Amino acid sequence: MSSQAPPSFNPQLDELLGRVAQQHSGLEDFLGGIFAFFERRTDLFHVQQEKTDPMGFPAGVAEHMVLTQFRKYQDIYQRRTGNKIPEGIEQVRRPGAPKDLKVKNLQSSSQGASKR
Repeated sequence: MSSQAPPSFNPQLDELLGRVAQQHSGLEDFLGGIFAFFERRTDLFHVQQEKTDPMGFPAGVAEHMVLTQFRKYQDIYQRRTGNKIPEGIEQVRRPGAPKDLKVKNLQSSSQGASKR
């Protein structure tokens, strides 16, 4: 297991997103906030009607981008921690996942690391 940071690690962005995450009631709520931002402020959900449309993406492309990034960072996490999905276990791919997942307090964990 490597303690190497993910390829796009940015300490300032980590700190900012950590503070934003703490304003939400859990991970699912935080993700909802991120996607609400995408809906209001980006063209992520805009489906191009013609290839020449300057805004949005062809049908299915935006969803593919999101899933690609999820799988990329899931793989990075699994390689870094050794936490793998057990063989023979089917992943839940539907609504209803646990809602009590919490974002760890980045400030207190970074303070703890600096006290060592």
